[in-house]
Amino acid sequence: IGRAGESVLLREMAERGTADVSPNLADALEKIEPGTLANGQLGIAWIGTGPLSGTTAVTIDVRGTAMHGAMRGAFARPPLPTAQQTHLDCSILSSFDTPAIATVLDPIRPRVGPEDAFIVATLPEIVPPPVVRANFGKRRLLIVGEVDGATADPPLLMRCPALAVAYEVDDGDQARDDQDRLVQSIVEAVRSRFARSLGIEIPAAATAPAKNAPRSISIAPLLTKLAGDHPLLRTTSLNWQTVHGPAGSWQIYATHPKWLAEVGKTLESLPAGPSCPPSELASAGHCRGERLASHLRTWQGEAKAFSSANEAAEGEQFAVGFTRGIELIATVAERFRRVAWTISRPESLRLEITLTAELAPPISAGDAIPAERIDLTPAAETPRPR
Repeated sequence: IGRAGESVLLREMAERGTADVSPNLADALEKIEPGTLANGQLGIAWIGTGPLSGTTAVTIDVRGTAMHGAMRGAFARPPLPTAQQTHLDCSILSSFDTPAIATVLDPIRPRVGPEDAFIVATLPEIVPPPVVRANFGKRRLLIVGEVDGATADPPLLMRCPALAVAYEVDDGDQARDDQDRLVQSIVEAVRSRFARSLGIEIPAAATAPAKNAPRSISIAPLLTKLAGDHPLLRTTSLNWQTVHGPAGSWQIYATHPKWLAEVGKTLESLPAGPSCPPSELASAGHCRGERLASHLRTWQGEAKAFSSANEAAEGEQFAVGFTRGIELIATVAERFRRVAWTISRPESLRLEITLTAELAPPISAGDAIPAERIDLTPAAETPRPR
């Protein structure tokens, strides 16, 4: 690890292999060509063992409120064994910068991977048949947003996370019918295989009267039975819709009807044609740190909802610890106003990552909280019931 204004450290290590620098590391560095990495104030290189056995080089550069990072690695085993690599138009990510906290874009996998073995064995109906997969396009989106916790049962005075997954499809009309059949099959399997044995009633997944209307079904009783009354699950339901726009058609699945509508509206408004030349990538994403921090801080008033029975017995002590922990995470997150990254796997044993971040301005000496004013003492311990 070393500091170098023009990242000469990595180049020297790749070129020399002296007694001070392991020849094995120098030889390995030549394979990943660290000289082609972006310049950085900090250069790091290492040989790893275990699951990610291989050689990795990283550069990091911070100039004012901009941070740039680059990573390149060569490994003994595939670092992302099921990742697909294809040409992706990443401009779609910027379309979600306003409504979303984070958005991830990756290629649609053409087949089920080994990591899906458990869920497929438990619920084989979740695997789309070949005719459905043949209608998929190239891109899949995972969009993380938020909804008002007041819609929960019981209501919460916080914002709850909402997730949506959207699949690009070629034929929108076929995709709509495929989606309805797939969800109906999955819901019926869950009802007959799990819900009834637990004494839980889940309604059947009926199609909507209008072809392109959003569909929704309540799964709260099953989630409560399996995961308890967790506050982040109180707003969760199963919602799906296929939308059409100038840029094509998308199948969407979401955990809340309002988030389904928001994601659908954004996809329907996308302009036709790529906004920038596609890049060959395995994944790309955006995250808004300030929005994540704002979201997390709404949880601070609901410490009781997050506590287990034992933690609830601690009363104020748990609430203070929970609030401080959330504030710590939010403080770190808001320093990264906007983060964008790409992941590429040019070969099965190689991995390349780039990261750029817009940082919040440094805290000036006048704005910083004096150390003596920061209360780090634990709250008075509440006697535990015997």
